[in-house]
Amino acid sequence: IDPVTVRATAWLTKLSAEDFLVSRDGSYSGVFCFARDGVDPHLFLKDVQAALTELAPSDVFAIGGPTAFQCAMDEWSQDRLPLILTAIVSAGGVMLLAVTGSLRISATAIAAIVLSQVIFMGAVCRMGIPLDMSLALVPPMMTAMGFSYAAHRALRRNSVAVLITCGLAAAVGIASYATADLKPVRHFALAGVPGLLLVWLIVVTLVFPDAHARRRRVGWMRTCRNLAFAINMRYRPMIVISGVALTAVGVCLAPFLRVESNPLQFFPSHSKIARDFDTLNRRLTGMLPSQVVVGDRNADAASMLAATPGMRKVLDITPWVGGSGRTFLCLADNDAVESLARRVPAWQLWADRHRTTLSWHGVAAQIHRSGTSIRKLAMESVPSMAMLMGALVLLLFRRWRLALLAAWITLVPIGMLIVVAVLSLWRLDPITLVIGSITTGVVVDDMLHLLSTYQRRRSMRRAMIECWKPCVGSSLAAAVCFALFTLSRFGPTAQFGLLMALATIFAMLTNQLLLQAVITNHRQSLKEKNRMWATSCPHLINGDLPRR
Repeated sequence: IDPVTVRATAWLTKLSAEDFLVSRDGSYSGVFCFARDGVDPHLFLKDVQAALTELAPSDVFAIGGPTAFQCAMDEWSQDRLPLILTAIVSAGGVMLLAVTGSLRISATAIAAIVLSQVIFMGAVCRMGIPLDMSLALVPPMMTAMGFSYAAHRALRRNSVAVLITCGLAAAVGIASYATADLKPVRHFALAGVPGLLLVWLIVVTLVFPDAHARRRRVGWMRTCRNLAFAINMRYRPMIVISGVALTAVGVCLAPFLRVESNPLQFFPSHSKIARDFDTLNRRLTGMLPSQVVVGDRNADAASMLAATPGMRKVLDITPWVGGSGRTFLCLADNDAVESLARRVPAWQLWADRHRTTLSWHGVAAQIHRSGTSIRKLAMESVPSMAMLMGALVLLLFRRWRLALLAAWITLVPIGMLIVVAVLSLWRLDPITLVIGSITTGVVVDDMLHLLSTYQRRRSMRRAMIECWKPCVGSSLAAAVCFALFTLSRFGPTAQFGLLMALATIFAMLTNQLLLQAVITNHRQSLKEKNRMWATSCPHLINGDLPRR
């Protein structure tokens, strides 16, 4: 649709070229391009760019719209991906070497993780699946989790059963989003589960327990362990109270988590896609389209819609689309999603006063509904995952108190993440919200190792001594790997890595401090009750039963 076409149909549509494509001062004009059904978006954009470069240099034109945005998302999500994977593999290998002191274990883990990446990416290419934004997050995540599994496998004896449970728990956490309405989140879940299980299988198969690495003393880890014991002994009640407080504060602050409503913020400000959208938004018209359909043809909502903050143009396109009602094309500023969503109730009141119906569709409506949908799904999945992890602990250890304790402790790191995100005023992208369920799997990983050792040793201190190196070493290796996601210039990738690194550290602190404090307090209270009972009933302890 170009200005000439619009002028030729103006007698029918009552729309002028200026309404659609010409800036207010008449200095700039634009062209709408529509692809045929089934055309690949990347090929379509390439053809449009080729046609424009025949007229003038590429920097003269600004190209926007859904196709340009989708192609830019696919391109920028792969930005520096080889560099990030190389850095993660190198850093993970160095961390594993520092924890185990064995070059053989580190080299074997690197080989196993690289092999899993080759198999995963080969399968993706073989099936013709495009490497989009959500799929690009899976290989780095596989690498980080692979080093965590390698540390547990090398430094623990008879750990296969616990590792199987841990791998399944992490997979369930990711799979909980497989039914999400938002396609990138759904694709991440569908690709993340087989990727995680693949790296788990290869690492557990190729990396073997090493008695020398298990007995080898690592000075800095021993110092950290002794410090953790000292903190727990001195501040045990404060640790428990802090855990309860963080859980409560996290639940209260969860509704205040902010979701990024302007996807253009995912890109660097200097990127071509951000500059082009800003140019079109500033010089021509708003680049955020939506449609409002009014049920009554006699009800003219144009002036009411135009009064919405952020709305740039409201065009009656009923002659083009037909139907029994009236359809308005609304063009708003790039960052106007929230202001439009806040006015929807006022639009509905207007429709009720005119005894008609009103519905909101299009890109702006989809962005708003996707953010609301993923927030709701996250709020529902996290408690469900906590209950599932509690049921898993109950099934393994047959103790209700441990099950309730596990369900609560899985929520503490999530509460800590919520507190950090809200107080830091971070605007989260939709994929980042899946971290809550993944965190439950990360917490349960170390928890199951500690609880199984505690059940065998009958002492939490001995369990901490035995599991300190594998649990803390695996957590530090995974946190360093996740932190390297921030090398990406694409917002969702960098934010995902940063929050996953924080989640891993919070999970480690919760298991090493809070879990120890609660179980130790419980054991001491039982000993105190037994001592009081023995003091009050000495004749029963000594076998001297009173005579009647």
